[in-house]
Amino acid sequence: MTITLIIGASSLIAKRLRDNLLSQGHPVVAISRQAADVKHTQLHWIECDQTPDAIDRACKEIENLTQPISRVCIFTAVLHSEAFMPEKRLEDVNFEQLALSFQINTNLPLLWLSKLIPQLNNMQHRSLSKISIAVLSARVGSIEDNRLGGWYSYRASKAALNM
Repeated sequence: MTITLIIGASSLIAKRLRDNLLSQGHPVVAISRQAADVKHTQLHWIECDQTPDAIDRACKEIENLTQPISRVCIFTAVLHSEAFMPEKRLEDVNFEQLALSFQINTNLPLLWLSKLIPQLNNMQHRSLSKISIAVLSARVGSIEDNRLGGWYSYRASKAALNM
């Protein structure tokens, strides 16, 4: 049996995927800043604060898995925080919000993939199976579909992710 790796496992969509996979008997490795209070024999949590050093440690733990990974799902994202809300006007864009949006929505998935690809390639050679990778984006990240405007930092970071 192969493992599904879920990064950003505390999001609502990630929780639904995790629960669905576990109910079907599929093993899951969930990565988030804090392990959820969910116990299951097929579930393994890795706590990771999403810094480069923590990602390296998580990858070392992944390297020690006895079963190969067949799917990687990345759900890291931020639309707003306690410090800011999505911009409604272009004049509301500020550097800190823009930088944080790109850090979490664009750079973080890229960093994860850059660290995981060598391991996944090695696992693929051992198991001779294909590996699926999905990174959650958003329709508002579409360059074509921007009729509503607003959410500039989020839209720009998701458009960059889609690229």
